[in-house]
Amino acid sequence: MGAKWLRDIGDLSAKYPGSVNLSAATILRTAHIGSRTEGYYNTNLTGATFGNNYMLEIVVLSNSPNLTGNIDLSNCPAMEEFYAEGTAVTSVSFSNGGRLKICYLPETVTSLVFQNQPMIEELMVESYDNITSLRIENCDTLDSLSLVNACDNLERVRLTDVNWTLADSSTLLALAKIGGMDASGSNTDAAVITGKAYIDQLSPSGLSNITAAFPELEISYGIGIPDYTVTFYDDDGTTILFTETVALGGNGWDPVGSGELSTPTKASSVDTVYTFSGWSGTWTYVTGDVSITAVYSESARTYTVGYYNGSTVVQTTEVEVYGSCSYEGDDIVKTGYIWIGWDDTASYVVSDMKINAVFEQPTLPSEVKDLDEYDYAYSDLEDETSAYTFAELYAIIKTGLAETYLPVTSKVHIDLSESSLTNDTDIELNVHSFGHYELVDGGMSNIDFYMTGLLVSGRAMNSSATNAGGWNECAIRTWLNDKFYPSLAPKWWQLISKSITLANAGSQTTTITASEDYLRIPSQSEVGFDTSAAPYCNEVSEDANETAFSQYTSVNARIKKTYNGTGSAQSWWLRSAASSSTTYFCCVMSSGYSYSTSTLGGLFVCLGFSA
Repeated sequence: MGAKWLRDIGDLSAKYPGSVNLSAATILRTAHIGSRTEGYYNTNLTGATFGNNYMLEIVVLSNSPNLTGNIDLSNCPAMEEFYAEGTAVTSVSFSNGGRLKICYLPETVTSLVFQNQPMIEELMVESYDNITSLRIENCDTLDSLSLVNACDNLERVRLTDVNWTLADSSTLLALAKIGGMDASGSNTDAAVITGKAYIDQLSPSGLSNITAAFPELEISYGIGIPDYTVTFYDDDGTTILFTETVALGGNGWDPVGSGELSTPTKASSVDTVYTFSGWSGTWTYVTGDVSITAVYSESARTYTVGYYNGSTVVQTTEVEVYGSCSYEGDDIVKTGYIWIGWDDTASYVVSDMKINAVFEQPTLPSEVKDLDEYDYAYSDLEDETSAYTFAELYAIIKTGLAETYLPVTSKVHIDLSESSLTNDTDIELNVHSFGHYELVDGGMSNIDFYMTGLLVSGRAMNSSATNAGGWNECAIRTWLNDKFYPSLAPKWWQLISKSITLANAGSQTTTITASEDYLRIPSQSEVGFDTSAAPYCNEVSEDANETAFSQYTSVNARIKKTYNGTGSAQSWWLRSAASSSTTYFCCVMSSGYSYSTSTLGGLFVCLGFSA
């Protein structure tokens, strides 16, 4: 017979339909697609289409949570009852003119539009929170004022032929700040309200603002009341940010929240960032002129420290004011040059900083210098004389010419003033040997340095009383290579080579371990003790040019003092675990003699490196 002859299709809800199109059923009276029965839940339904169903009176879509979007009933003028609670429908297009009596809508609805529907008896909305648009025209039975008051998030309205009685002007003044729509449904900048409104109490400013906003709304009122000024000041108490005119007993408003005033700002100081956090004062139930003051929260200012290799950013760090940071990335590379450090340090930071990598090109000096004429072969300290620049020192060592330019006992001076690891501000090292240690990358070292004196603070060899593992497992080795070495200026990283350190494994064994180190301390045999006794004699490479360093030829030669040899004589550690003990390491007494002591002892450190 065809769909156009269908007057009744029964209750489809039991079929849990997925999509329903009834546009061809033009004489259909009822459409029970969902169900209002408690416990009904149809997740299948995602679409319901109605066409020119001129006789359709009842539509039930209830409890179909996946039904979304707009339901178009604009060509269904006979519609009397519509149920969509429990769906996700956002709007319904009813016909312009009709017989609608009952309308149930879900919490997801965002707009209400009723035009020429004079018979509405019951309108139920699960929640008004999402409604932003309201259009009511010629719907005498709908309480448009109650709907306006229920919808807290309206953005535009069109309300015609209203007849409102209001206690005050607050509702109309709030509506004056939102948009509207014209007769065709197109958006307008201002809300549209026509008809009549009686206001119990009205101030001059209220009357002026309302008549300007709604020229087709006839206003009458009972009692004239005065206006007062609410003034919003910056936190200095004198700079006016915004003013509001409020009637007696009325409420002001937050001009930032309404969008009428940009969020106030306050310039940061060197150490503090100010952020607007609200207002101090009350603008509710105004009975006189009111002053409101901006309030700012405070937080420590941060600055950006950027480390650059030329134009390339290699690290960016946010540093709190008066704080500090350091570069923690990979070595900086520039072909043909040595990275010697940075042109600035990020300490006590009070501004954004751009710190640039500094490079020097290795160049052999034009002549061999007489070192007696200089404080040092090379010194980091500017107030001391250096025979060679660092670039020259680097070139001398890396080209294998160290013995030509740097005889044994030649001294270098390393600045430690930027390091917090030790109380030493600087350390002096002197040449002990050439080719004494094997390099991890192959071959023997070109030069080997050890401190002239000792670090100024003593340290335990281990945190527990054991020499198990020997040098390879001890705490001083870890501290030197994982803490002390990284604290040196980058140029020293470029010069120092990772080399192999031989030492016995402790626990009264003769086993020899091979550690890969940047920094180390001397062994028992290297300072002239037990040079032919195992395991100590095996702690020196077979390819080393000597077993004991030539400068340790006497007891006095082994006496070392703090502060680069100018302080007091102290006992100092050797890397050799005592062969007759499980808890002792070898050391040199402050008198220069050999002995051993518990790993927990606070002896001093003579560090060295190879290149």
